[in-house]
Amino acid sequence: MEYIANQENLEAFARRAASSSVLAIDTEFLREKTYYANLCLLQLATDTEVAVVDPFAIEDLAVVVPLLEDPSIVKLFHAGSQDLEILYRELGVLPSPLFDTQVAATLLGHTQQIGYGPLVHSLCGVNLKKSDSFTDWSRRPLSDSQLEYAADDVVYLPKRRSTLPALVVELKWNKPSEGAIRQIKERNYPAILQDYDGEIVLVGIGYDAKKKAHSCVIERI
Repeated sequence: MEYIANQENLEAFARRAASSSVLAIDTEFLREKTYYANLCLLQLATDTEVAVVDPFAIEDLAVVVPLLEDPSIVKLFHAGSQDLEILYRELGVLPSPLFDTQVAATLLGHTQQIGYGPLVHSLCGVNLKKSDSFTDWSRRPLSDSQLEYAADDVVYLPKRRSTLPALVVELKWNKPSEGAIRQIKERNYPAILQDYDGEIVLVGIGYDAKKKAHSCVIERI
C-alpha cells in the first residue's frame, strides 16, 4: 500500500494505473456538520497496487479524471452511490464503465445490500477489522491502523476468482429485458473481460413502469 500525499506521486500512480484493466475506488468522508460531504481520503487499487490518496495534501485531484473516463478500465465500487456523489462534486465526472459488487452479489443470491466486510469474508475468507469504522478521517496524521483499514476497502475488489462468474449487467427503464441483452451484445460489453478466465454471464433487466414489474434474461457465453 502506498500513502500518497503529494502531487508528483499521484501523477506517477495515475500513469501506472492507465495500463490496468480495473480500478477499485472508495472514499472516506465526513458529512455530519456540512451540507456536502467533505472528502478526507481517496482509495484506489489496480490489480497490482493500492494507493491511499490524501486530498488535503494534493494540489489537483483532476489527474485521475482520465482514469475515471477511460472506457478500457472498469471502475469497481461496493455500494458506490455516496462515492459517486462525492467524485462528481469534486471532479465533475462520473466514472464509466462501472461495476458495483453489492449489486452483483445480490444477483448472485447474497442478501440485498450486503456489506463489504461480509462479502469479503464470504468470497475470500478474510475477516476485516472494524476498529476504525467510526474514526475521524479529517484528522491528521493518520495512524497505520487507519491507513490499513482504508486500503482494505479496495484491496479485495480487483481480485479475480475464476470459480465465480463475471456478470455483465444492463438495466432498461420501460423497455424489455431482451433489449438489454441485445445492447450488451451489439456494443460488445464483454470485451472488457477478455483477460478473465472464468465464466461470463450476461444479465439483461427490464422494468415495466406501468405494470411495476421487472423482467430478466440471463445468458452464458
